[in-house]
Amino acid sequence: MYYNERMCVQIPLGIDDNLFKILNDKENLRIKHNLPTHQYSKFGIFVGSFTLEKGWNIMIEIINKRTDIYWILITKNEYENFNSTNSFVYKKINQELLVELLNCADFFILPSPSETQCLASIEANLCGIPSIMRNTGYFTNLSQEEKNLVGIETDNFTDNDINTIYNKINNKLLNPREIVKKYFSINTMINKWIDIINKNIL
Repeated sequence: MYYNERMCVQIPLGIDDNLFKILNDKENLRIKHNLPTHQYSKFGIFVGSFTLEKGWNIMIEIINKRTDIYWILITKNEYENFNSTNSFVYKKINQELLVELLNCADFFILPSPSETQCLASIEANLCGIPSIMRNTGYFTNLSQEEKNLVGIETDNFTDNDINTIYNKINNKLLNPREIVKKYFSINTMINKWIDIINKNIL
């Protein structure tokens, strides 16, 4: 059965935008979590497994090349490790800690070649953190104008992409929370289900 043979409505999984939110205390959060603020002024975050499916091979190259950035690396797998002087690995953390670490970062990055929805990026965006990623997952449903407000769409993950995201941050050209909240909040998901039920069942 092909989807185009039926009248289908796509309903994304809703994210709790009351949990994933902007905390407005980035510097103190970095100190709280013992991030080396005396050595680094730029912080990036990667959330995902250390596998080819998540573009980890590309991430390693970026971490080793961009030694001016401190990298917060989060995985749900206890056996995954990575060592470098400019990164730290967090494993199997709870959502409250995830929210704080997202708020410690300047940007989220995910080089994976494909995603379904990409919850990790949406959670980062709800925390006001812009994304650098391919045109995959939820990115494919955004207009170019919306993508420009959420972050950077790229296939190459070059220095220029990272420099561009910092330029956008410094010039306040981004508004990722409001864009993703419009499409991917729990309330949005509930309202879509209610609409379908009203039209087709009640």
